[in-house]
Amino acid sequence: MRKPSLNKGNTVPLKEPELPDEPGDWEDELGDGLGEDPDEPSDEEEVVASGGRLKAIWNSKAFSRVLIGLSLVFFALGIYFFVKPMIVHKNQDRIADDLLERLKEQVPGSTEEVTVEVNIKDIHLPGSYSDEYDYILPPGEKPPEETGQKPTKTPSVVTIRTDSIMRIPRIGLEIAVAPNVNASSLWVLPGHYPTSPQPGTIGVTSYFGHRMYGKGRHFNRLNEVGPGDSIQIQRQGMLYNYVIDTSDIIEPVDLGKYVYERTDEARILLVTCHPIQTTGIPKYRIVVRGHLESTEPVQ
Repeated sequence: MRKPSLNKGNTVPLKEPELPDEPGDWEDELGDGLGEDPDEPSDEEEVVASGGRLKAIWNSKAFSRVLIGLSLVFFALGIYFFVKPMIVHKNQDRIADDLLERLKEQVPGSTEEVTVEVNIKDIHLPGSYSDEYDYILPPGEKPPEETGQKPTKTPSVVTIRTDSIMRIPRIGLEIAVAPNVNASSLWVLPGHYPTSPQPGTIGVTSYFGHRMYGKGRHFNRLNEVGPGDSIQIQRQGMLYNYVIDTSDIIEPVDLGKYVYERTDEARILLVTCHPIQTTGIPKYRIVVRGHLESTEPVQ
């Protein structure tokens, strides 16, 4: 096979390419023409296009409906968290007033308790239920060790009981009193500390109550009573009239020495939180102490 030959008469001389004077210029020129797609949008064009898409979404009817829906949801939640506490407080007061009236309607000398069953949601804000209360121990004793048991399930219905009426004329308080201090009762009524003696007997008869936010509710105004003021307890056909000796503000850790005070007379102790606050646990307690002045039958 013959090799192909070149026709010298038709040969065109090749011209050497002109290179840039500087290496950097050479790289720039090569770079300007390599690896770029003329149809691909630039960064500036992408930003403009992206902004246009966002603007279209913002102005769309679907997006407007979503915004309106979210606004209504947040508005409804705001109304709920504002109104719900008011409804719960009214339920608590309504139940307390009903129990008080039923106690007053009893015949003198009656020893029966008055009870009512209520839905837990009617008297507790969501997440506020607890069936525990602080241990109040005699000075020198330690609280029992944790058992590791899981907390009990929140009941749907609870029973509120009462067998007594408390009156404090100084602050215009007249309210039924529960025979215990569990969480459900205390949200509706002040309660008698179960391990303390009943009114009229030797020892310190102790009552605990919430420092409610509403003016005059439960022990809200207990800070206004002082020495010489009276407390009356009506229970099972008898009236027990106490006179206040002292009113003090203490730390919770010191409650035991007041509840378990050694005495040879019939005394009374009222306890509530201090100061009034809407969040957290108040740091101090108000303790009002007094002695029994007289006992008489209910007329």
